[in-house]
Amino acid sequence: RKIMQLKQELFTKNAWDAILSAKVKCEEQFNQYIETEHLFLSLLEGDELAKRIIEKSNGSINEIINSLNSFSDLQPKLNKRPKEVFVGKSLEKTIDEAIEIKSSFMDEFIAIEHIIIGLSKDTRCCKKILHDEGIYENILFKQNRRRKWNQRNRPRRTRFCV
Repeated sequence: RKIMQLKQELFTKNAWDAILSAKVKCEEQFNQYIETEHLFLSLLEGDELAKRIIEKSNGSINEIINSLNSFSDLQPKLNKRPKEVFVGKSLEKTIDEAIEIKSSFMDEFIAIEHIIIGLSKDTRCCKKILHDEGIYENILFKQNRRRKWNQRNRPRRTRFCV
């Protein structure tokens, strides 16, 4: 599948930006398939919410980035920058997981937190890398549910105009 077959309207702006950044990262590394390592690196290098989620789970962003880069360095590469890139099977599965997670949280769009939880199930590399940091799917689920509850139940300030 080509990256353009992923539908932008399914994602929040930040999640879609991460997808586009993963595509660029894939091309820069002379890979033909956008995979989970490209997306996770894009998230950790460019998205504040993704960084906070990992930090609140007591993970080291630098260690995860180093592990992702090491994994990525071992992957097959083309001799030159690809003219076209495609969505890899692991990334496709992760997006499918993110869609299910979005639905379970009764959210409208695929967001960063859905993708991070989906990556925690990725058997290509992300699950192992997160486990090495002591981060498991259930921890990410609990953390996200708590964050959602806090957002929905936060006291609202009422402004009175005189």
